[in-house]
Amino acid sequence: MILCNNLSKEYDGIPAVNRANIKINNGELVALLGNNGAGKTTLLNMLAGIVKPSSGSIHFDSPNLPGPEIPTNRARIGIVSEHSFLTPELTIKENLSFYASLFYRSRGQYDIASVMDEYGLTSRQNQKVGTLSRGWKQRTSIARAMLGEPEYMLLDEPENGIDQTTRGILGKSLFSKTATRSLIFATHNIDLAIDWCSKAIILENGNLIHEIDDLSNESKPKIMQALDSK
Repeated sequence: MILCNNLSKEYDGIPAVNRANIKINNGELVALLGNNGAGKTTLLNMLAGIVKPSSGSIHFDSPNLPGPEIPTNRARIGIVSEHSFLTPELTIKENLSFYASLFYRSRGQYDIASVMDEYGLTSRQNQKVGTLSRGWKQRTSIARAMLGEPEYMLLDEPENGIDQTTRGILGKSLFSKTATRSLIFATHNIDLAIDWCSKAIILENGNLIHEIDDLSNESKPKIMQALDSK
């Protein structure tokens, strides 16, 4: 479970996220919706421990327990963003092996081959990441994030610029309705959010303006109205 209490982030006195109160239960698949500048990326970066909040707090599991400020908790997070965190001079396999050894050394040996197979990377495992298309880089980035079997998965518009095959792999591997991990998916794509997620959080100018707890096709007019209302 993720709990955000009055979570805020300001840049030069301008709020990017303003006093957000959010609860995401275990196994909940949440779409984070909003126009450009709504605060989606800033919120994800705070949840990942990349950006420190200006005020407020984030808790994992319980209101009395800490969040991503604790290194052991950051190891429970997988993140896919516009920055792949991959080394272009290394091959796909070398990138995954390096990341696993760097971050998960104390948590046992990870089966790199199985992860590559799940994301269709085996045939290109010896290709340098710098030569890959956007879609193949995204597959590799997602595989990297999944190596540690994260409890919390954060995705910042991972569908941008990828092909249908990669999009299908993404949906099948991450957005299972029986998943036990909590997942937050920032996107502009309302239809994809409805297909993949069970809940929506809508941001506007850093403010949480609406939540939809039972996301479905019937929710689309309500989402569009919320996005167009500000």
